[in-house]
Amino acid sequence: MLKNYFKIALAVLKRRKFFTFISLFGISFTLTILMVATAFMDKILSPDYPDYKRIRSLYVSTMEYKNTKEGWMNRSDVSFYFFEHYVSTLKTVQKMAISSNAKASNAYVNNKKLVIEYKYTNADYWNVLEYRFLEGKAFQQREIDNAELVAVISEETKKLISVIQKR
Repeated sequence: MLKNYFKIALAVLKRRKFFTFISLFGISFTLTILMVATAFMDKILSPDYPDYKRIRSLYVSTMEYKNTKEGWMNRSDVSFYFFEHYVSTLKTVQKMAISSNAKASNAYVNNKKLVIEYKYTNADYWNVLEYRFLEGKAFQQREIDNAELVAVISEETKKLISVIQKR
């Protein structure tokens, strides 16, 4: 019985090819849009590691200065200086995490090139975002004040380095 239904459906689809194409394209396109929108909303609304407290966070990525009298505007990334001297003085700030945009750098291990992304952060960054450390610990403000050379590497970078060193 199901076999007959399938045969009838194929016969109808073969008769009206253009209508079938439009119909199937519309259904596929609608489902794609719904899946992308659902994934986007899930990413925006649900807390995900390490950003569990997104509802309590304010993200500032750029700042803009407009001079309407002279008709010019200046837009740039927000600097550490701006955060330390202006944002940190706000009364409602409990903890302030600062991080720069990710940049790429080349590192060489046993003459093998390894592209590593890096960013600069302050000491509270690791506490606000609640990172779990597999080994070691986060750096503290004392280490920043002493200008010590510290780094936090990801598990992926550690695996890449160990694979290169074994060769």
